[in-house]
Amino acid sequence: MLNIWTDYTEQAIGPATSTGYALYDLNAYYAQWYKTGSAPTITRDVLYYSYRLHRTDIDPGLGVEWTCQLGDTPSNEIELLAFLKAGGTIRIIVNGQTYEETATVAGIYSLKAPIPADAAFVPRFVLERNGKTIINEKGQYSVFNTVEYPNLLYHSGVIPANN
Repeated sequence: MLNIWTDYTEQAIGPATSTGYALYDLNAYYAQWYKTGSAPTITRDVLYYSYRLHRTDIDPGLGVEWTCQLGDTPSNEIELLAFLKAGGTIRIIVNGQTYEETATVAGIYSLKAPIPADAAFVPRFVLERNGKTIINEKGQYSVFNTVEYPNLLYHSGVIPANN
């Protein structure tokens, strides 16, 4: 099922500053897979990231704490979805702590890292292959350890390699 375009009462994927183009790229890839019956060949390295701007259990200074309506347990994780044209090592660096996974072949890989309590930082996303750094960039959004008004929306971004 594809979410409805710009109908914000129906979990829309319309244009938004916080989600960037990640959802559009991912929808295009999986729509092609669905239509053709086979996964498209990954021809370039791209890192997609998604995370909240603060932990879900943060005590807001002014606003009302958000709750999930569908019975889901909110996640305090940063996710990196790597589309790799060849194997490599992907990393998320969070407040000085490194989380990594080694991919042996081309494909799609997911790596998650916890959002630490009481820390403010900007996560860094890295792809290395054969001892060479392919991607090494910070996310577009800061994670805060204090907020006046809570915001449980996921913010995402796209980091393409220059290859």
